[in-house]
Amino acid sequence: MAVSRAVQPMGLKIAALEGKIGALEGKITSMQTGIEARLDAGLKGMQTSIDGLKWYVIITGSVMTFAIALGGGLTAWAQFIK
Repeated sequence: MAVSRAVQPMGLKIAALEGKIGALEGKITSMQTGIEARLDAGLKGMQTSIDGLKWYVIITGSVMTFAIALGGGLTAWAQFIK
């Protein structure tokens, strides 16, 4: 009987601790979900920026290539006319 009286309060403490641990696990899970959502949104925004930069480089390079070819062609034409 003395043992059951000694163990019973410990059982209540253990149950209280298990409840607190469960609450902490819930908080950690919700924080993890929030962090993953923010990270995913940030990566999507970064991918959009990279795609825009990629097209900027392609268009700028194409314009430069066209300008060089046109300049060379005009130079050759000017030499031909002389």
